[in-house]
Formats: sequence, C-alpha cells, structure tokens
Amino acid sequence: MRWTRMAGFVGLVLLAIHPARAQQTEGPAVIHAEVPACELARRARVSGLVLIRVTIDQQGKVTSTTFEHEQPFTKECSETAAEKWLFAPSDRAETREAHLSFIFTGETKGTDEASQALSTFDDPWTLRIAYRELEILQPRQLRQLPRENGEIPEKRCPVHDEVMAVEVVPVRYGLPMLYSEDDSPEEKRLQAAWDAYWKAHETLFPEVNRFIGGGCIVQEPKAEVYYCQSCREAERAWLEIHPDVDPNQ
Repeated sequence: MRWTRMAGFVGLVLLAIHPARAQQTEGPAVIHAEVPACELARRARVSGLVLIRVTIDQQGKVTSTTFEHEQPFTKECSETAAEKWLFAPSDRAETREAHLSFIFTGETKGTDEASQALSTFDDPWTLRIAYRELEILQPRQLRQLPRENGEIPEKRCPVHDEVMAVEVVPVRYGLPMLYSEDDSPEEKRLQAAWDAYWKAHETLFPEVNRFIGGGCIVQEPKAEVYYCQSCREAERAWLEIHPDVDPNQ
C-alpha cells in the first residue's frame, strides 16, 4: 500500500511514545511515505515500536538506515519501506537525518481496501499500522490456498524475493480474446501494446494477482491468492507510461 503526501511540515513536535525514540522537533518535509508490508508480523500479531534513523541526500532520497528499536519479524520489511521514503529536496549539500517510527498495533480491522496493511499518520514521520482482515466466505464460495498445519505457508516473489501477502480476489471466468480479426492500424497498435504488457508481466511483475482466471466452468466467485506489493508497484509504474493498456477491465 502506498501513501503519497505533499506537505510542508517543518516544525512538528513528535510524540514521545517510547523511551528509545529520539526527540525530533523539525525535519525535512515528507513527500512520500512507504508503509511496511510485514506479512510475518501480521500473522504473529506483532505489536510495538520500530524506530529507524535515516540519512537523506540533497535530492530527498534515503541513503542509509539505522535501527534504534526493533520488533520481531519486522526488520527486513521496515527497512525496505524506509528506503523508499522521499523528502523535500534541499538547497544545501550536506546530508540530513530523520527518525521514522512504525507503530505496529497488532490489530486487524475490517475494510474494503485492497491493501493488507492499514496505516494512519500520528505525525509526518510516524505511521500507526494495523492489518486488514481477510474476507471470510463459505468454503464453496472461496477457492483456498493450500494449508500446512492449518496455516498458509510463506511464499516469496521470484522477482523481488520478498515475502508475499495473501488477499481474496475475484475469479474471472471465460476465455479471453487474445487476438482480434480487425486488421486496422489502430487495432494492431493496441495488440502490440498488450503484447508488451504480457512480456513485462512475465519478467517484471509476475505476482500482481489482482484477480485470477477461472476457465469456462463457473465455480467459486473468489479465491485466495499470494501477491507481491513490489510487483503491484512495478505494474503501476509501467501502466503510467503505457496508458493504452488496462489489465483490470
């Protein structure tokens, strides 16, 4: 899940939520705040503070991260998220610092949002993170992933090598029309765009999985799937420069 916020925060006092947390009374404006996607922490209902000190270059990009307080199952995903934060550029060449706080509540909440993580800002540098409850349907209405000892096993994205989350998505039935009999230049251009999309899908974002195909025989309307948040971000970036393709139609 991505949160992008253009803001001119300069002089905000951070809440003292944990003794290990450094006090920060001002800092660079936050342009983009990346929410950690911590699947193992969700399963374990981890709660507590993760505090990361980041150094920021003149362009506003994070150049290094240092953990000042950790929680189980959160280090890798929190560091990955912290590295994607963006801050306002500076006129000065020296590096800057900010303290990022991720507060894992251990809570699950019902929501219509597609993302696994639900987050709210306590202040520009502090995210409070809960998780979305997976939709519960009757067994004949839901195609389930295989379980091991009653749990969905961990699976990693083959491209980004990160632990994938689990989501309930629609099952689309019927056979797609791969090629049109229309031989016009416009149709050829659209077909070329779709060919490029599927090639990119195979190599750059294979685990988007916003829906799955169900063939011709209609069965369960929804299914559990793994998905990779980095794949979804890569697909979103690709679609921004290829507006003729809409895989969600």
